[in-house]
Amino acid sequence: MKYTFLDFAEEVFKAEKVPLSVNDIWRIGCEKGCDKKFSNLGKTPWSTLGARLYVDIRDNENSRFQQVSNRPALFSLRELTFDSKAVLEAVEKSEIEEASKKSDFSEADLHPLLAKFVSGNRHFRCITKTINHSKSRKGQIKEEWRYPDMVGATLSFDDFRETGAFLSKLGNTMSKVFSFELKKHINGSNVRNFYFQAVSNCSWANEGYLVAIIVTDEAIDEIAKLNKTFGIGLIRLNADNIEESEILFFSRGVENLDLYAVEALGLNPDAKEFFDEIADSIQLRKVSIRSRDKILSDDEMRKFIQDKKMSVK
Repeated sequence: MKYTFLDFAEEVFKAEKVPLSVNDIWRIGCEKGCDKKFSNLGKTPWSTLGARLYVDIRDNENSRFQQVSNRPALFSLRELTFDSKAVLEAVEKSEIEEASKKSDFSEADLHPLLAKFVSGNRHFRCITKTINHSKSRKGQIKEEWRYPDMVGATLSFDDFRETGAFLSKLGNTMSKVFSFELKKHINGSNVRNFYFQAVSNCSWANEGYLVAIIVTDEAIDEIAKLNKTFGIGLIRLNADNIEESEILFFSRGVENLDLYAVEALGLNPDAKEFFDEIADSIQLRKVSIRSRDKILSDDEMRKFIQDKKMSVK
C-alpha cells in the first residue's frame, strides 16, 4: 500500500503523543527517517502535509486526526486525549519555538516588512518613513513613548479646492496619516505595556497601529478589549509571505489630527522632514516625498528574509 502524508503524521503522533504543529510533524518525521518511505516528494512537502491534514479533518467525519488549537494550529490523533492544561502547554511551547526561530533579527528589521505590506495593502496604500529616536530633542517623556517607530501617509487630492499646508489641509481631504509602533513578540506579560506605549505615541494620527511578527492568543484577547476603548489597531506581519500579513484589529480612526502632538513630533528631524514633504506634496497636488522608506522588490525581500534567517520555505 502506498505510504501517504497522513500515514507519516500518524507515525509521528504515535511516537510523540503530544499535539504538534505541521512544521514540527514534518521535522520530527524527517528526523525519524519517515520521509524516506515516500516514493515521490514535491518541493514543499510540509505544505502538502498541512493541506492533507486540514482537508481530512474537514471532510472526513471518521478522520483519525483532530485540530486541538487554532493559533498556533496544533494537531494530534483522535485516539490521544489531552486536558486543557496539556494543550495550553503545547501552545506555549510552539509559540516559544516560533519566537526562537526569529530571534536573529531586531525590531528595526521589521521596518522593511511593514513598509512593503502597507504600501500594497488596500486599506493603507501608504508611504512610510522610519523615525530615528536618537535624533530627537530630549524631553521629559521617554523618546519611545513620544515618537512612533514609523509614520505613514496616504495622499489623495481629489477633493482639493485650494492649496494649503499639511496641518491645515490634511484633515479636509481623502488623505490620511498613520502611526506604527513595532515589536518582535507580544505576549501576555508585555501586551499592556506595549499597547499603552502605542496609545501614547500613535494617538495623534488618523490611525495608529501596534505591529508585531509574533502575537500570542493571550495577547490578542487582551488587545481585543483594549481596542474597543483606546482604538489602537493591531497588525501581525507574516515573514513567510508579506502579502498575507493581517490587520487583526483596525484602528478606530479620527478625522481631526491632534495638532499639538503633531507639532511635538516635529521636534524629531525625521518626522519634520516627512511632514514638510507632505505639505509640499499637498501644495503641488503631486506626491513628492523623497525621504520615504525604500520598498523592497519581491526578490530583494526574499534575500532580506533569508539573510535574517527567517522561516521562509
